[in-house]
Amino acid sequence: MARTIFIGDVHGCAEELEELLGKLALTDGGARVVFLGDLVDKGPQSVRVVRIVRGVIAEFPGSLCIAGNHEEKALRIRAQGKDGNESWAQEAEVDDWAFLERLPLLARFPDLGAVAVHGGFFPRLFTLYPEGVGEVPASWHKGGGK
Repeated sequence: MARTIFIGDVHGCAEELEELLGKLALTDGGARVVFLGDLVDKGPQSVRVVRIVRGVIAEFPGSLCIAGNHEEKALRIRAQGKDGNESWAQEAEVDDWAFLERLPLLARFPDLGAVAVHGGFFPRLFTLYPEGVGEVPASWHKGGGK
């Protein structure tokens, strides 16, 4: 692996993400991209960002995205049967939601001696999930021990 690129908090800014990815000059087999959550909310094109990230992950082996608190919030509101105030949530399709639902809380990179998380972590997570966290636990929100 030539390089690992970490990108955090895109927040619906698709044009800026595309510009950044263009400047990175990604090549097959030469990079993996790790998105550090908060793909959605705030910016004008959250669904487009989700789809760009899905495309990068499909195209560049080893690339991935971890969950951020804004994905958790959107999934929690959706699970409650509410639409929320985010217009992007109305535009999201089944595949977009399925992607968000599968995001892990963290990713380990033994080759780098690193762990990727969105906004920090409690060491207790490593005790609870020694093999790494797969799906986002239902209790993963501010009141549930994030």
